Amino acid sequence: MTVRRRSRPLWLLLVLGALLLPGCSLQGGPESICRQLLPGFVALTDPAEITARTVDEADGRIVTLQWREALEGGGQRLDGLTCRFVDRRADGHGWRIAGLTSGTEGVLSTVQMMLLLRGLHLPAIDLLEALAPAANRPDAWPLDKHIAYFLQQTVNGITVGSLYALIAFGYTMVYGITGIINFAFGEFYMLGAFAAVIVFLLLSGSGLGLPVILVLVLVASMALTPAYGWVTSRLLYRPMYGATRLSPLIAAIGLSIALQEYARLLQGTHVVFLPPMGSQARTLYEGGGFTFQMSLGQALVIGTAALLMLALWLLITRTRFGRAQRACAQDRVMAEMVGIDVGRTVALTFMLGATLAAAAGMMVAIYYGGVEPYMGYLVGFKALTAALLGGIGSLSGAWVGGLLIGLFETYWSGYLDSLYRDVAVFSLLIMVLTLRPDGIAGQGGMTRLVNERI
Repeated sequence: MTVRRRSRPLWLLLVLGALLLPGCSLQGGPESICRQLLPGFVALTDPAEITARTVDEADGRIVTLQWREALEGGGQRLDGLTCRFVDRRADGHGWRIAGLTSGTEGVLSTVQMMLLLRGLHLPAIDLLEALAPAANRPDAWPLDKHIAYFLQQTVNGITVGSLYALIAFGYTMVYGITGIINFAFGEFYMLGAFAAVIVFLLLSGSGLGLPVILVLVLVASMALTPAYGWVTSRLLYRPMYGATRLSPLIAAIGLSIALQEYARLLQGTHVVFLPPMGSQARTLYEGGGFTFQMSLGQALVIGTAALLMLALWLLITRTRFGRAQRACAQDRVMAEMVGIDVGRTVALTFMLGATLAAAAGMMVAIYYGGVEPYMGYLVGFKALTAALLGGIGSLSGAWVGGLLIGLFETYWSGYLDSLYRDVAVFSLLIMVLTLRPDGIAGQGGMTRLVNERI
C-alpha cells in the first residue's frame, strides 16, 4: 500500500504547502469522501468488495471501510481504512478530514494526508477558506448556538481528559515513590486495549448480555495487563535502584519500543476493528440549529473513570497499602527499617498504574472500535503532559491535568484546527516545563495526597 511517488523538488513543495494548510475538505458525504481515498491504499475494481461502517460522534463521524486482500502465498487478510471527520457544515466548510488510519500503515501524519490528497488529485482547502462570507463564520452564530457548541466540546473534552487522567495516575504514582518516569504506561494502555478486544471476541458468542460482557471485559483487561507492570518493576527497574537518572530513563524508552514491537509481532501491523458501541446519544440542549448531545459511550467512559478515581483515592488514603506507599515516598530507608517491604510496594504500584492504564485502553477499544500496536505512543506522551501540568507526584494534579489537556485539545480542535491539536498540546508542555516546571500543584512534600502529593 503506497502513496503515489513524486519527484523530490515537487515533494518538498508539497510538504511546505501542507504545513500551511489548515485542513482538507472534499465533496460529498463522509463515506463518499473516504471511498475517494481508497486508490492510495488498495487496488479494487468491484465496490461491492468493500464493506462500510459509519459511527456518529457528538461533533463528528467515523467511517470504516474494510476489504479482503489476497496474499502472495495464497489466502486473504482483512484490511481497512478508518476516516475520522469533524462536522464543520455549520461554518461553511462541510465534512473535514481530521485523521486517517490505515490497517497496514497505521495513523497517517498531517503531511502524509496532504500528500495523499495531492497524489490522488483530490481537492483540498487553502488559506482562502478564511475569507468565507461572514454569515458562515462562528462569530456570526447566535448566542444559543454558541452555548450548545461549547457544551458539546466540553463534554467531549471531559471524556478524553478522563482517559488521560487514568494513565497520568500511573506516571505520578511511580514517580512519587521511585523518582522514575516510566514511559511504558502508554504501551500498558495499548496492551489493555488488545486484551479487551480479545476477551470481547471470546465472549461475543457466549450468549451473555452486552452489559455483562462489558463488565467482564473491563475486569479481564485490568487483571491481565498488571502482569506487565510487575515484570517491568522486578526485572527492569529494581536492578537500577540507586543508579543515575539517565539509566532508568533510557531503559523506559527502550521498554516502550520493545512493547510496541512485541504487540506488532503478535498481532500484526493492521488495525483490529471492533464494532464501536455506545453511539446512541441523548439530546440535552438545542440552540440555533446545533444539538448538544451526550452519547451512551461518553457517559460510560466518564462514569467508569470517575469510579476508578474514587477507588484509587480510597485505596491510597484508607488502606495499609496506601500508608506503605506514602511512607516509601517520604523515606524509603526509614520505611524499610519499620518493616515495610519496599520492593513489594513499588511492584504493586507499577501494577496499579498498569491496571488504570489498561482500563483506559479498554474503554477506548470499546468506544472507538480500533486498536493497533502504536496507539499508546502519542496518548502516553499526552498523559505524561497531563501529569507534568498537574505536578508530577500529585494525584489531584494528575486528575486536573488530564481534564485540562483533554479540554485544551478539544477546544483547539473545535474552535481552531483539529489537524494541529497535537502541536498545540506539546507546545503547552514546553511552556509548562519552561515557565512552571513544578506544575499546578507546585512544590511540596512528597507524602501528601489529593491536594497533597504521594
